[in-house]
Amino acid sequence: MRYCIPVYGDRIAPRCTIAEALLIVRNGDGRAHVEARVPLQDHTWLEITELLVLHRVTTLICGGLSRESRSALADLGIAVIANVATKIV
Repeated sequence: MRYCIPVYGDRIAPRCTIAEALLIVRNGDGRAHVEARVPLQDHTWLEITELLVLHRVTTLICGGLSRESRSALADLGIAVIANVATKIV
């Protein structure tokens, strides 16, 4: 499984569109492995969605997400864990 965590500084970004980067994390052998840190600059939601598909993300872990965005991701087979607010360790 591949997860995506949008980050802002050392925290999960409150909204994907203000994230500074996307962390692409793979779960394997009972451990999380960072595969990529994709820098973002003024990316639209559509461009972020394209990056999720490109990196074969199965689950987005994020702060807030609109109902429409959640529905669009579900149509692409991407699960969402929203309302997460914490530091990235």
